[in-house]
Amino acid sequence: YRYNADGTADGFFVNSGFNSITGIKELANGDILVSGNASNRVVRYTANGTLVGNFDANITTPMGIIELPTGEILIASYISNLIYKYNADGSNRTTFANALSGPLGLVYTLSGHIWVTNWGGQSITRFNADGTGRLNITTPYSSSSGIIELPNGKILVSFHGGQIVQFDADDTNPITIATNVGSGLRHMTLLADGRVLVAAMYSNKVHVITPATTTNRVPVQVTVNSTPAPTAAAQTICSTTTVANLVTTGTNLKWYDVATGGTALATTATVTAGTYYVSQTVNGCESERTAVSVTVITKPIIADKVFCYGA
Repeated sequence: YRYNADGTADGFFVNSGFNSITGIKELANGDILVSGNASNRVVRYTANGTLVGNFDANITTPMGIIELPTGEILIASYISNLIYKYNADGSNRTTFANALSGPLGLVYTLSGHIWVTNWGGQSITRFNADGTGRLNITTPYSSSSGIIELPNGKILVSFHGGQIVQFDADDTNPITIATNVGSGLRHMTLLADGRVLVAAMYSNKVHVITPATTTNRVPVQVTVNSTPAPTAAAQTICSTTTVANLVTTGTNLKWYDVATGGTALATTATVTAGTYYVSQTVNGCESERTAVSVTVITKPIIADKVFCYGA
């Protein structure tokens, strides 16, 4: 069946002639390849659903299918633990890779690599486009199945247990972005709007997820400036003294009447007896506060006196 982007069927139907369809790939020329592991063959259709014929009539449990930029075709053979390579017309079948562990999904990435999911064990495998540079990558879960590349170059992998994991393009930094998505996750498809369709075989559903868009990490140099508290001694002042007249050594001073929090006092505020706290700010970093004890001397009031001359 074929569906519109909103999930409604568009009426297009192809009778493949075999059960247990395990892979489907639209080719650059518009043709469609369909694999069926119960029938052990891969067939080709035109874009309008007309059967062209067998692409490979004798391949054991075919699964994922991809088309390389050269026009060559790769098909995973699950039971054989192989990946076969073909000419565009299905001729000249050769072994692209062997000794895999139940290969299911395939993807060719913009970096020129081929990634393969392995149902058996707990790994995925990456190759260069020519089959060299084989690299086995340990995964956080077992039984990987579907695999796609996102527009930002990151790789999404689905797992049988319902998890979806994102890898950086250099095969590092695996991050689990979803769990319990569905039972028996299989193939994934990237939609034009960035959403991802995920097929869940045992629950007979297709789920939609929206991976968060993130960039690869880059190093950032961080410098932490430590500003020392200013120095100040206890002070004795007159009752009319303001904050501006308090004495301390520092830069861009701020005076407070509390040890933490609060609002800096205005320089015109009158000082009363008690403890004040002063900080300094250097390179935009304010220091801890220094406590300063302030004693206020009240100006004495002298009464008028009358004296007698010669007394």
